[in-house]
Amino acid sequence: MTTQNTQTTPELKNNALVVGVVHSHNLEIKTGTTKRDNKDIPYTKIRGSITIQTAENESHKIAVDVNQQTTKGETNKMFAGYQTLMNELITIEDLSNPEKQFPEGTMPSRLKVVGEINKNEYYNDAGLQVYQQIKPKFVPNRLSPADEFKPEAKFDIEGVIVSRKPEIVKEEETGRFLLQLMTPTFRNPIEIDVVTPAEYKDFIEEHFIPNKTVNVHGEIKNFSKRNVTIVQGGFGQPNEVETWESVRELKVAGGDIFEYDADNTVNKAYSPEQVQQLFANRATFLSQQQEYYKNKAPKNNSTAPTNSFGANAFGGAPTAQQKQADAQGVAKFF
Repeated sequence: MTTQNTQTTPELKNNALVVGVVHSHNLEIKTGTTKRDNKDIPYTKIRGSITIQTAENESHKIAVDVNQQTTKGETNKMFAGYQTLMNELITIEDLSNPEKQFPEGTMPSRLKVVGEINKNEYYNDAGLQVYQQIKPKFVPNRLSPADEFKPEAKFDIEGVIVSRKPEIVKEEETGRFLLQLMTPTFRNPIEIDVVTPAEYKDFIEEHFIPNKTVNVHGEIKNFSKRNVTIVQGGFGQPNEVETWESVRELKVAGGDIFEYDADNTVNKAYSPEQVQQLFANRATFLSQQQEYYKNKAPKNNSTAPTNSFGANAFGGAPTAQQKQADAQGVAKFF
């Protein structure tokens, strides 16, 4: 499958940082073959995800997909790093599992992940499927007890505004705006959705308009809290009703706009021609993905690949293991 060349659109910033304790992981070594120049090329890779807890009710999944060899047949140094990480991580789920024994006082691993906001996008029978994820740029850094530990999840990205619309809750505008940005990546341009704060509504409304190049930074929110309500019926024992309160968004804390100046070579603002090329690259990529599915993908494939993480940003509903670990309390690890 071909990918879109984005050399005509200059690189823009796309940074994500996650620091926290490891809740769980499903990293594993995979083998198989891939097509390259009409040949079946064998591969070995480490694939899966690492769930990092940044607060008692806040967690973030880190997507991992690292080949043992590069496309040039050279050794990928990151593979060995992930192999060590996979074998040595201690998770909250591990410590909550009565079948696993650890010395008294053992704490879950602490990680610092420097990465980027990315998308896993593909077509199936239901159409285009899009899963936003955090992808590491390097092997995550394990923090020692002596290292500074400040749990957080934040982003700092630049992109071209595709659309802007007011957030509406219960038929009323909240003052926040939903921005869709497009930014180039190594493989193809992706669209990233962010939410701007209500207190800067006037500035956003005046300056953050489609086709403008902007910078935004803020928090990666993936909050999930279990609530239990006791409901007393007409007779007998009361009923416990479980619900989950969730917030999943890129919450903007601040930003700036780059004004295009044809004479200023330092300015990051895209020219009208570059904006047009960026959008064209995106359209070409989607067309290629759709054609790839029609020609190569098995029919009736309506499930997501194993390295996607549910139909929301940065993680799906809590698993049974996660609920068990959460029930035992994770606040003590922060």
